Amino acid sequence: MEKKAEYQISSFINNEGIPEITITGSTKGDNFFKVMNDLETILKEYRAKKAIFDIRSLEGRVEKTEVYRLTRNHHFLIYEVESAMVDLPENASLGDAAINAGLPWEWFTDIDEARKWIKSGQIRSVRQPQLLKKSEYKILSSVKDGILEVVLTGELIKSAVEDLQIKIADIIIEKGINNLLVDDRAMGGSRIGTMETYTTVRRPPPSIPRVKVAVIDRPENAKQGEFLETTAFNAGHVLKFFTDIDAARAWLKGK
Repeated sequence: MEKKAEYQISSFINNEGIPEITITGSTKGDNFFKVMNDLETILKEYRAKKAIFDIRSLEGRVEKTEVYRLTRNHHFLIYEVESAMVDLPENASLGDAAINAGLPWEWFTDIDEARKWIKSGQIRSVRQPQLLKKSEYKILSSVKDGILEVVLTGELIKSAVEDLQIKIADIIIEKGINNLLVDDRAMGGSRIGTMETYTTVRRPPPSIPRVKVAVIDRPENAKQGEFLETTAFNAGHVLKFFTDIDAARAWLKGK
């Protein structure tokens, strides 16, 4: 019995000569990379510099916390195409994450508005891909199922650690959430050293609330993460290191 395709892609060239591509079904798991490869083939065939993507009927989305990591670690042709993304209103935050990652895209909920925008060619310069300066970091935050998720991108130097702590503290206070997930996977460069980690944990800024913290990083940084966890435990903090985001969320929820 033939397996039914889990996603479908249809496309055509509109009256303005711009490809309109509709994606339906699911892009979960390995399907994401299959879809991206299929889109690459379509965009190359059209020699597209601009395109409209209708993803309103797509089931599931890439986690917005994954957007920067994907753009940093994987290159797809779609990253270079000026694109109008047509999506549902509840997915607006995903659009913000894509734009903050430097993709030349704009998000719409109305396809006619998307067509008007792509035809105008008014791509704002801040939407163009940009490389972060060394030692510059950015913070993306969102609340999901009672968890404050903070994604860090860019690079962090020793002198900026306290500033970062204060900014995260402000977000915790503003949101009033006691479960914090800090995702370091998209951070470039090396992690702060053992002595800096010890000092940071033992002498945090007084404004930082005591909350339950899960820190996620790539496996190659596990040694530093485990030291952070041990140091935090000895200092009386509730903090645990993970390399898997689902396990981190489950722990914060007490599962």
